[in-house]
Amino acid sequence: MVIIRYNYKKGQDQISIESNLKVKDLLKKLNINIEEVIVKREDDGKILLDEDEVKDKDKIKIFRIVSGG
Repeated sequence: MVIIRYNYKKGQDQISIESNLKVKDLLKKLNINIEEVIVKREDDGKILLDEDEVKDKDKIKIFRIVSGG
């Protein structure tokens, strides 16, 4: 089981999903645009790329990218 925390839309949410899912598939399942977020593993702080897999017992955070001028 993988625990995912994100505040992509209003508020913060936490869900649990099956493991061995690629980041791009996870974001698609959550209906989140891959170009608008950064996905990070909490335990080691590693930034995960779209082809990386989330593994059993991972704790993942999804951060929305905000830019402006």
